[in-house]
Amino acid sequence: MPTVAHFVFVIGSTDDFDSAIDLESVARHARDAPLNFSCHRFSVPSTLDEDTINLIGRGLAFSNGWCEDDTISFVMVDPTAD
Repeated sequence: MPTVAHFVFVIGSTDDFDSAIDLESVARHARDAPLNFSCHRFSVPSTLDEDTINLIGRGLAFSNGWCEDDTISFVMVDPTAD
C-alpha cells in the first residue's frame, strides 16, 4: 500500500498578489491576512505524479468558487502534516 502525501493548493487574486512568492509568504505566515486567498489541504497516495496532484488542487479550489482567471496558484507540501 502506498504511503500518503499531504499537500496544500494555494490560490490568490492578482488584485492582492504580484507573484507566487508574495502569495506563499502570506499563506505560510499570515493566515488571517485581509487578502483574497485560500488554502485547500488534501492528501493523496505518494505515488501520484505532479500534474495529477496539481489537478486535484485546482479541482478543490475551482469547486469552492475560484477560477483560473486573474489568480496565482501553486501546490506545496503541507507544512502542518505529520
